[in-house]
Amino acid sequence: MKRHALIARIHIAKSRAQLCSICGRVVFGSYCPACKTEDLQPFTDERYRRILMAVGGYPSCSQIGDQGLMKVMEVFDRAGFAEAYPYISPEKEQANQKRRVIRHIEIRAPSVLGSSWEARLGGFIRKNFDKASLQFCTPEELRKVIGWINRTAKYESNKQGRYQR
Repeated sequence: MKRHALIARIHIAKSRAQLCSICGRVVFGSYCPACKTEDLQPFTDERYRRILMAVGGYPSCSQIGDQGLMKVMEVFDRAGFAEAYPYISPEKEQANQKRRVIRHIEIRAPSVLGSSWEARLGGFIRKNFDKASLQFCTPEELRKVIGWINRTAKYESNKQGRYQR
């Protein structure tokens, strides 16, 4: 993990940490998992500096080396930070979003495009984007595919409305 990202994560942990008023543990959440109390106090700057000194040897993250910063983060992770606030990388979130959009297209396309939906969808993607499948499309291209499906659905519903009059 890059240094600036690690320091940012430590600062986020500091801002979300609390202290158990009974056992003094660092807690992330609404109660202390050790003694089951909900009586929590704010995490003080003094306590934070003591952790930095004990683990990293300096009272400020900017002075602590990379290995020391990783040890400080381990302290917060063992206290429950990683479970309470899991790190989701922007790249992973983007990939998850892309999978959800592709899944939405694959669910909606058969009802709008008919039984030959895969061939029609593949043809649209090849003609407009010169791509082999949805998986190779960018998020912008996927939005255009959804727009095409929406326009097709609107056209089909208008066409059916004219024939039923």
